[in-house]
Amino acid sequence: MNSFAIALGVLAGLVQLAGYWLYNKKLSHSEINPNVITWAIWGLGSVIAVIIYKDLANDWVKEFLPTVCAIAAFATFVHMMVRGSFQRPDRLEIELLILDVMVVVYWVVSDNPFLSNVFLIIDIQISFAPILRSTWRFPETEDPKPWLVWSLAYTMLTAVVIMRWEKWWDLLLPVNYLILHLEVWWLCRKNTASAAVV
Repeated sequence: MNSFAIALGVLAGLVQLAGYWLYNKKLSHSEINPNVITWAIWGLGSVIAVIIYKDLANDWVKEFLPTVCAIAAFATFVHMMVRGSFQRPDRLEIELLILDVMVVVYWVVSDNPFLSNVFLIIDIQISFAPILRSTWRFPETEDPKPWLVWSLAYTMLTAVVIMRWEKWWDLLLPVNYLILHLEVWWLCRKNTASAAVV
């Protein structure tokens, strides 16, 4: 069972990477128009999220996917900046970015594992707010395929956390990411289905 959990944890990270490959390919061909604030939060804040989760999980198998995600998210953010593939943020998106930074600062000064996990989950929710909002309004700006691949990766990570069970709060990160990625996928898919009907 332990060998299977290790293999599944590594596979989850590789599936996550495949999702980033698909996403960056679409980005390179200007087929998507990503939300800049979301990718700023993920690109610049994902390393801190990994540090928090490493501190909580203390298990390299559970940490493999978040580490891969942090590197790939930062690389995607840089890719966006180089290509100029983004729209100008509105006031609410800028306020969400500031709120996200405040949550991270509070985590740094609190030095409490339980509060760290609570604030990590709040940070995750805040980081998805701009992309959920923009995809709801303009679903054509995102492609559903990478979001479905990422959802699969987080499903696998959730299974890994259950197989290597230690404490319930290890589940909060993968389950939250799974739900949020599925939400973005659903919003994109809704647009694809509407376009096919028309």
